[in-house]
Order: sequence, then C-alpha cells, then structure tokens
Amino acid sequence: MSARSSRPPAVAERIVAALSHGSPWKETTLGDLSEEHAGVAARRGRVIAAVWYWGQTIAIVVSTVAGVAADAWRAGIKTLRTGDSPMRVLLTEFRFAVRTLVRQPLMALAVIATMALGLGANAAAFSMLNELVFRPFPFPGVDRLTMLSEHSARDPFPRESVAPANFLDWRRQADRFDRMVAYGFSDMNLSGPFEATRVHGFQVSGEFFDTMQVQPASGRLLDAGDDVDGKGRVVVLGDALWKRTFGGRSDVIGQAVRLDDAPYTVVGIAPSGFEFPQGAEFWVPLAMDAPTAAVRNERYLTVIARLRPGASLDDATAQMGVIGARLRQQYPVDNRDHLPRVQTLTLGMIDPGMPQILAMIQVGAVVVLLIGGANIVNLLLARGCDRQREIAVRLAIGGSRWQVIRQLLVESLVLAAVAVPVALVLAQVGLDALKGTMPPQIVRFVPGWENLGINLAVTGIALTGAVVAAVMLGLFPALQASRPDLTSVLRDGGRTSTTGASRQRMRRLVVVAELALALPLLVAAALAASGGYKFASGPQGYDPAGVTMMQLTLPGTFDVPERRRLFAERLIEESARVPGVTAAAMINMAPTSQASASRAVEIDGRPVATPNDRPVINYRIVSARYFDVMSIPVLRGREFGSQDRADGDPVAVVSQAMADRFWPNQDAVGKRIRVGDERDAPWLTIVGVTGNVIDDWFIRRNAPTIYVPMTQRPSYTITVVARTDGDAAALVPGLRAALQTTDPKQPPTVLTTLSKSLHDRTIGLQMIGTTMGILGAIALVLATIGIYSLMAYDVSRRRQEIGVRMALGATRGEIVRNTIGQAGRLTGVGIVIGLVLAVAAGRGVESALFGTVALGVPLVAGITAVLVLTALVATIVPARLASKVDPATALQAR
Repeated sequence: MSARSSRPPAVAERIVAALSHGSPWKETTLGDLSEEHAGVAARRGRVIAAVWYWGQTIAIVVSTVAGVAADAWRAGIKTLRTGDSPMRVLLTEFRFAVRTLVRQPLMALAVIATMALGLGANAAAFSMLNELVFRPFPFPGVDRLTMLSEHSARDPFPRESVAPANFLDWRRQADRFDRMVAYGFSDMNLSGPFEATRVHGFQVSGEFFDTMQVQPASGRLLDAGDDVDGKGRVVVLGDALWKRTFGGRSDVIGQAVRLDDAPYTVVGIAPSGFEFPQGAEFWVPLAMDAPTAAVRNERYLTVIARLRPGASLDDATAQMGVIGARLRQQYPVDNRDHLPRVQTLTLGMIDPGMPQILAMIQVGAVVVLLIGGANIVNLLLARGCDRQREIAVRLAIGGSRWQVIRQLLVESLVLAAVAVPVALVLAQVGLDALKGTMPPQIVRFVPGWENLGINLAVTGIALTGAVVAAVMLGLFPALQASRPDLTSVLRDGGRTSTTGASRQRMRRLVVVAELALALPLLVAAALAASGGYKFASGPQGYDPAGVTMMQLTLPGTFDVPERRRLFAERLIEESARVPGVTAAAMINMAPTSQASASRAVEIDGRPVATPNDRPVINYRIVSARYFDVMSIPVLRGREFGSQDRADGDPVAVVSQAMADRFWPNQDAVGKRIRVGDERDAPWLTIVGVTGNVIDDWFIRRNAPTIYVPMTQRPSYTITVVARTDGDAAALVPGLRAALQTTDPKQPPTVLTTLSKSLHDRTIGLQMIGTTMGILGAIALVLATIGIYSLMAYDVSRRRQEIGVRMALGATRGEIVRNTIGQAGRLTGVGIVIGLVLAVAAGRGVESALFGTVALGVPLVAGITAVLVLTALVATIVPARLASKVDPATALQAR
C-alpha cells in the first residue's frame, strides 16, 4: 500500500488539528491517530480505515463540544440571570427541548438518523456538483477565462477543434480578449539515466501560463518568445513529475532531458497542484512552422482566451461571430461548415453530460430527503398526538398557542443541529469511498475530482438544508399539536381527540406522498444501475476475458513506415512467445482506449461536392489474427492474412454498421473506398465484413469502422493484444519483457488486462448506476419504514375500536384483511401517482445518459411489483398485531 493511500482523510485530520490547537498533546494525538490509521488501512483497506478515523474524529468533536457547551451553559446561565427576557426564554426552551428529547431517545434517534441520511446524501451530491461543474478550476479570475472552438453539426461537443491558421487569425483580429492561447496533446517518452516512461504533456502557446495567471515554483515558465519556430526546445516540468522522476532536485533547472529521444532544456517547475489541462505533467512550446500555420482543414487545437477588462462574454461572442463569417467568406472550402463558439472555460472543458448526470444525482438526493422528511412528519404528528394532554394542560393554564409552536420548532431545530455533523461525516465517508475507486488514468480527465469533500460551501448547504427542513417539517405538526380540543383531551386523558381523525388523514397523505416519490426514484435508480452493469458486463462486440493489452506510442524518430512495420512485427512475435499466450496481434486503438482515430472516406462511385462533405468514420490499423484474438466475428469475406503485404493490393475490412450505412441491401465485399485527405490516395478493396464493436458507450456505440492492415499502413500507436487460456493478468510481466527485448527505449503507456481496461473505461457510468442505486435503496427502506410506522401506530391508536369489533363478532382474519386493505388503498394511490412521475423520471435518465439506456415496461412493472410487495410485507406485522388484540383488555382500557 502506497503512502498516499494510507494517509488519513484530509478533512478529518484538519478537524483534529484545529481542535487540538494550543494543546501540548497536539502532535502526539495526530501522530498516534495517523499510525493507527495506517495499521487499519493495511489490515482492512482504505475505506474501513477512513471510517475508523472519522469515528475517532467524531468522538473528539463530541468531547470538545460537550466541554465547550458545558462552559458556555454555565456562563450563559450566569449572564442570563441579569440578561434580557427573550434570551432567557430561548435558553429555557432550549433546555426544555433537550430534556424532552432525552426522555424519548428512540424517537429522537430515528429523526436524527433519517435527517442525517437525507442531508448527507444531499451534501455529497452538492459537493460533486459544486466541484465538478460549478468550480472545477481553481484559477485566479477563472470567471474571465473562455474556451473558443469551431462548432459544426458533425461535432456537437467540440473541444480539440480549432485549425492552426484560424487560431492565428482569431488572435490577430479579436480585441475583446486580453490574451488568446492554444494547446494540443503532446504525450512523449521521457528517457534518461532512468527507466524510460510515457509522460502526459501538452504543446502550449508561449503566453499560456500568463493567461492562467500562474507563477513558477522554480525557474521560469514559458513566455511569448518560446513558441517561435526554430528557437530551441525548452520544457516546464510539473511538480509531480519533477518530484517523482528527478527527486525534487533544484539543479534540474537548466539541465537537458530527452523527450521522444530529442533533447529539451528544463527552464522551470510549475507550482504544486497545477496540472492543467487534464493532468498535464509537462509543457513544451507550441511552435508552428510556416506549413503548419497555414493549415485550416485539420482541427486539433484547444483555444483559451481571457476576456479584456470591461468586455463581456456576449461582446466576445458577437465579435467572434463577425470574425468567423469573414473567414468563411475568405476560405469557403475549409470553413464552410464551421463557426466559432465562445463559452466559459468551465462549460467548455467539462464533459458534455456531466451537468445533467450530476443534476440527476442531486435530484435523487433531494427526493431521498423528501421521503425521509415525510417519515419525520409522521413521527412528529404521532408524537404530537401522544403529547396532547401535556399541550392541553399548558394551554389551559394560560400558555399561548405561539409558545407551544415555538417550543415544538425549537425541538425540531435541536434535532436538526445534531443531525448535521452526522450528515457531514456520512457525506465525507461516501465521497472518500467514491474517490478511492476512480482509476488515476481516469481522474486526470475529470477536473475537480481531487477536491471532492466537505468544505465551507458544503457545510453551509447542509446547515441551510437542516434549518429549512427543521422548520418545514416541524411547522405543520406543531400547528396541529397546538390546536387540541381542551375539553375532550382533558376529559379522556389524552387517549382521543376530535383532531385525531384529521391528523390520521394527514399521516396517510404523507405515506401516499412517500410512495409516489419512491417509485420514480426507484425506476431512475434501476435504469441507471442496469445501464452501468450493461456497460461493463454486457455484449461489447468482442470478448475481453483472457486478453491482455499493452499500448505504446513510437516517437518521431520512427518516421519511416518500414521501420514502424518491422518494429510492430517483431513486437508481435516476441509477445506470441510469452508463456501462456495462445495468440497475439495489434491494433492502433483498442476498443477500450481513451482516444480514438477517425478518417474522412470517399465511396467509389459516389462523388462529393467538397472534401468537407465526406463522411467521417472510425479508423483502425490491425495486424493479421486481430479479429481472432478479440473474438470479433468475420461475417462475410475474410480477415487479413499473409497475402496482404506492403506491396500487395490495398485492402480493407469494414464493420457491419459501415456496410449497412454505405451499401444497404448489398454485399460490401468487393466494393472500393478511399481513406484520407490525399487525392492520390489508393482505392482500398473491401475483403471482409466484421461484427460491430462498442468503442464508447456515449458517442461511439457500433460506429461505422474501417480496418486496414498494419503491413500496408503501419502506425505510430501500437496496442498489442494477447489472448491466453489462463489468467490474463499473469501475462503482464511477460509482455513487458517482450517490449524490452524489442526496444528497451520504448515504455508502455498502458499494460493491463482488457477486462480491467473496460472496467476503468466505464467506471464513470458504473458509478452513476451505483450512486443512483444507493439512493434508490435508501428511498425503498425509508418508504418501508414509513408505511410500517403508519400502520403500527394506527393499530395502537385503534386498539379500543378493534376490541369493540372483535367483541361484536369480527374474526381475526377480518381484522387482518381490513388492516392490509387500508394499507393497500394507500399503496394503490401512491403507485398510480408514482407511475406518472416514474415515466418522466425515466425519460430524464435517458436524456442524461445520452440514450445509452431505454425505459421499458418490464422494468417499470418489476420495480412497481417490488414496491407493492415491500409495502405488503411492511403491513403484515401491524396487521397480525391488530388481530391479537384482546377485546376484554381493550374495552377495560376505555
């Protein structure tokens, strides 16, 4: 276990440090807790260790708060003896509320636990929404940063979408921006007197760091002069890479390092925590030569600009629209289908579906709070009925109704105040567990993920929610309890009242509301959870079991195609020799890769007006036996073989989706297609049709794909896939050794089993399903408790009525059927209302998950049946208790 994984939760550690401030035992306390936490983590895992540490933190908080409260209490009593009346009254009511709740510990604990669950779920959901959507980038003046892109109908979510020439024209012509910079991916192999490794970096404009308003930790950062082509190679290292590879040495500044086997001079170290964009480990200048600066038909840059003081987003949008129209007139072929788009940096950089998905989770958390609130209302209504005599006596001796309402609201606020710290602990534990399951290679693409946790904003939301919930949930029961029929209550000793029927009707309406809210949440949760399972375990178009993948990217020194081909062939041969490997092959981009490759194509016999009119499809370079290794069926024709040599006839294999799109009701085998932008590119003859493959569940499900042989188009990116009949993970050391034998200078970018890669690739979708599933489970439990508590309390209040009916001849079976029938009617009404809401919720989940799941009648019917069955089970126990009422005892109690 790494040192990082065994560290205590940061928030909890800060709480302990703050509470121990000024104590001579502060360092001892923190040290002992840290050592114990590490031991628990080693024995039982990080999540259990985090829970243990939070438990110790809560104990310290309670002890400290109790001591402070006791001191404040004594000081307050002394002050209030001579203080003003309102403060004395409030303190008196607070003391009375605490004593009242202590006398009813089970009820108090039930309310606190229910409210803590609801508030905790909302606090965790808000933390995700706040850190991942509202403020994922902690940059100075981030509200003035914008992202510019070239939008087209083909690319609804543009990010790396700006052509170099268009960027340069924008920068020259747009004056609503203070600075405008661009960047592009530039992952490279870092080598030296250490083992070569693949590092994640970017080519950036010289003013990139100035635009971000970032200062160096050491040395200098890039400046406007560095991106001049031919000036020289310089690099800025990220803090994590500097410490991990160079040991944090200060003398690294000015030294040369090798990136893709070319020398770069280290000029500076970025500050700790700055890893923009997307977990960057280094930055090199974006130096454009003359041919690159003239490119308009290749769009691969991301552009960021800072608004000039006084300029608004609308001003910038209007000006970029004018500039875009002008460039479209000047360059109609390349810019015909593209127009500039200006967005805030946050909106432009976050994943397109993130706001909708997190909003869905937040709505689910609110529904849980509402269902829990309904249970609390029922508890408080029941408690009000039980306290009728006490309240009636207070009113009879001169107390006002407002005093009674105020006292009951103070009791609700006390319960809420106790629930808040418990809710925050639950939220932090849940967020820690969520963060611990996210693979590091995914985290870098989710800005703000590392900041998930309890902070002042989340605490403020929890406190606000607690106060609002306490007032809203406590107000109606307080109003009901403050209006007893004094004569009836005092005469009957609090056993009955004329207001009991109205309270019972209200409690039944509350249960109906619980069921009506629980059903749509359960449907949404089941839909999301089933989708998450399908993403990771459903049909993918290939069989990931038993396959290990190793990805690497060759540096620019492999600029000769023949050299890339020979390297790939030798690596496949060495991989096939690894013990346990039954077959090995290669592809440029495996189905589970984070990136994809696409090309524009031209179909023989179908002329296009302009190059921009050509369709774009997935483009894959594979070796012989690839389809066999991946268990992708060849439906017609053949796969690649030894006959497809570099000097042979150009050939291709297409997916069924591509055949259906371009040659419907025809046999695609024998048809011709041309790939790429060169007009003299050769025509490829299709020799086979394969099954469809899911590359991305969001935007590339069964996308049209063309496969070309590696021998004819060798790739810089190589992903070896090796199949075994045994444990795929056991092949990892052997494949690493095969790469070292082939070329020790080339490090693997990815080396893992295909099943784990698929799991990591779909982890976000699985987390959505798991989170919604947890919310749905909580809702089901709360709804079950609600209907059980209603029927149990109803039976306890109707014991005398039931005794009379049994004395008049009613059988136990009739009593059971009557009780279950009452619950059934409530359940039926709640289900009917809930079905309407469930359809709307299901459509919302479909939209949030981009149509990757579909609402169906079987799912809705199944969830409805589960909820009805759960309600029936919750009613059986109270029904059986009702049938066991002794008529003589019940009548005597009257």
